[in-house]
Amino acid sequence: MSNQAEKKTKIDLETLLEPYYKRLHYEEERIKTLADSIKEHGLLQNIGLKKTSKGLKPVFGTRRIEALRMLGVKTIPSKKYPHITLDAVRILDISDFEAEKLAHIENEHRRDWSGVEKALSWNDFMEKHGLNQEDMARIVGKSQSYISQKISLLQLPKEIQNGIITRLISDKHGGEFLRMQNLWKTELETNFNQVQLREEIEKVVVQEYKYVVENNLSSRELRERINSLRYCLTRAKICCIWTKDFENEPKLPEQSIGEMLWRDPDGFYTKMAPCDFCNLYCLDSRFWNEDDMDFFTRYSLKHRLFPQEVSTSLESD
Repeated sequence: MSNQAEKKTKIDLETLLEPYYKRLHYEEERIKTLADSIKEHGLLQNIGLKKTSKGLKPVFGTRRIEALRMLGVKTIPSKKYPHITLDAVRILDISDFEAEKLAHIENEHRRDWSGVEKALSWNDFMEKHGLNQEDMARIVGKSQSYISQKISLLQLPKEIQNGIITRLISDKHGGEFLRMQNLWKTELETNFNQVQLREEIEKVVVQEYKYVVENNLSSRELRERINSLRYCLTRAKICCIWTKDFENEPKLPEQSIGEMLWRDPDGFYTKMAPCDFCNLYCLDSRFWNEDDMDFFTRYSLKHRLFPQEVSTSLESD
């Protein structure tokens, strides 16, 4: 690898080729902040360009290039801003493979490079060069489990992936939505074929994603909601209305106690009805042990769940 910037007298930003890995999302405010810094102090970090037969191709520093363009800079050095010089530009005489490797290494240190963007670029790189996740881990200096964790985000619905890319939610939120997908898969896999299963899971997970965005929930708050859902679904199975009715027909998830409790706590009690098979309310305290009672008491206080008649029943028990 050699720095040959001194051999060039000018670099035309308008003729640069597409970078090796183009960002899927730029936060304009961040680029503006970077542009203000460059305007004041010049390029404090390098821009890396690879020589190709068609011209110069950005390897790293794409955000800095965007910031320069925002400032109206067309060439380096800049007549408009004399302190923007060739000193911060590296011309790399390396192979495409080495350039892509270097781009991944540089991108790994960028805080605004989302897990989904990383996963998409890693997948492309691994497929192109016949590499596996262990190879990728060695290249970026991370563990194989870290690579696997990020790539697993690509199992999420596209709407949620886009939410991670655009910073509406974080990678941690994405990990929680994966937990939710796995939870629903466990609950529904015996009732649907694979196409229906994917559709049902995507429907409930995207619905929860919209709720999280609208209410600006943290990943910790999302985890708490999913833990509550897991508990509700587990306890709801004690009543036969959750699994099968008297004629042995599968029930859809929106008919479950756990779903009603989790989705619409205020309307939960009004939707309850005696089970057609055992003729008992699914909330009947005879089903509860001490942990159940503690959970539902805390849950009801937090969400103002039960009307007066149910509260009275709880007190009498």
